[in-house]
Amino acid sequence: MVGRSPTIVERLRTEYRSNQVVADLADGAGARMMLLKEWGFTSSAKDLPVLKQKDVWKGDITLYDPDANLLVYTMSPMTVIINTSTIKPNEEPVSWFDLLEPKWKGKITTQDPVQGLQSYIWYVVMTRDKAIPTDYFDKFARQDLFFSMGGPADHVRDVARNIKPIGAPASATGAIPVIQEGAPIKLLTLKEGFPVSPIPVAFLKDSPHPNAAKVFMNWMFSPEGMKLFSETALTYSFRKDVPDAAPPNARMDWTKARFMALADEKEVDKVWTDQLMAKIFKK
Repeated sequence: MVGRSPTIVERLRTEYRSNQVVADLADGAGARMMLLKEWGFTSSAKDLPVLKQKDVWKGDITLYDPDANLLVYTMSPMTVIINTSTIKPNEEPVSWFDLLEPKWKGKITTQDPVQGLQSYIWYVVMTRDKAIPTDYFDKFARQDLFFSMGGPADHVRDVARNIKPIGAPASATGAIPVIQEGAPIKLLTLKEGFPVSPIPVAFLKDSPHPNAAKVFMNWMFSPEGMKLFSETALTYSFRKDVPDAAPPNARMDWTKARFMALADEKEVDKVWTDQLMAKIFKK
């Protein structure tokens, strides 16, 4: 089944209640996948041979679950994108604080907060690590932001069309297909780093093909599996020893990655309703 994480979770809950589980694995947002474990719908995959490999992952593969019911296999970074036909190399922002400069006022687009979680993930992770103070976001909101409607790729296309020359924060995975289309887009790794939303896969309890699912998972996390996935999806590999399939203008410096944790995922839901949205829409 393909769909948004809440839809997948509700479908699986229905299947378990009716004792008609047809799936072996499920992937999606960490907080949603963690619900499956809390409801008792997952099993541990810690006996996978590939998990014995150490120091090959870009982050903690068991970030959401030390019991290995959920394993991180890919990730979605949030960063700054620029239109290279408008912003020249010597003008590129090098810090998130550069975006507060008067010269960028009225030249930044951000995804409509009602449409996606990018701004909330950015806020939670960067303030958690004290990379950016909370009052930064009040100042950022005063930069006459343009709100892009639609999904992450739509936000990137607004920058590609030069509606505004900067997108912040923007989805790196959403930018890749737009760059592949030939758009003059470049992703920046700023000195304070960037938040990363890890995407886990859950090994489902009482699935119809548990052995086949584990064989597939073990291959999925192997260099061969990760390479094929990265190249097919045109995305980032979670293994250090497998090159990212992203085009040159979408490459990231993973030494500056700031990974979300489950607590951050839950905080994002809180910020969505209680904090950031209210602050932005007051400006």
